[in-house]
Amino acid sequence: AASDVYKRQAQLCAIGIASITMYFVNPMFSMILLMWIIVLFLISYLFSRNIKDMSHVYSESRSKISGHIVDSLSNFVTVLSFARYRHEQRRIDDVLVDVVAKDRRMQWAVIKMRIIQDMLYLLMITGMLFGLIILFRRGEVSVGDFVLIMTLSLSIGQTIWWLANQLVQFAEDIGKCTQALTIIVQPHEVVDSPNAKPLKVTHGEIRYEQVDFKYKDHNVIFNGLNVII
Repeated sequence: AASDVYKRQAQLCAIGIASITMYFVNPMFSMILLMWIIVLFLISYLFSRNIKDMSHVYSESRSKISGHIVDSLSNFVTVLSFARYRHEQRRIDDVLVDVVAKDRRMQWAVIKMRIIQDMLYLLMITGMLFGLIILFRRGEVSVGDFVLIMTLSLSIGQTIWWLANQLVQFAEDIGKCTQALTIIVQPHEVVDSPNAKPLKVTHGEIRYEQVDFKYKDHNVIFNGLNVII
């Protein structure tokens, strides 16, 4: 973790040094880079908010399908005993279709975001190249300046592009974490009354009195059952 922090700090220092170097060559290049960084992170932030919500919804659906599968497998004897195999299969299929649809919706949003990031990156490189060609024809930049600006633009552009992608990935992970936290912090439905006293069991007993049971459209299994345990 410490090495990642140092790596990020080094990247930020490199971006600052590159911006200053571009400024001394020609302020226009520094302005192009700064405007590109602002626009890229602004658009990435707006997309990441939607992706975070989509990730939260998708995580809820994934948890739901996991619960259904575990419930069906752990109670497969009961499912077979009551001939509910088809019912369980349809229920899991419906939830699975919902999970796939929400995951596809989230992945399409991520793909659109990366396409826009790539287009902005190409636009920044094109702007740098176009400005260098014009200034080179005017004799305001040298061949060394030309190579320096393009090298810095490519290297720094890739670093910023990677950081913007990490922002989207971070938003996706945040959506998953918030969904998990909503389950953890959910209050209990059954709570003690305000004046509840500690339970003291002096004599344990379970009593069934006059219990009737039958399956639908079938004969009565038992009627008027009395059991004391």
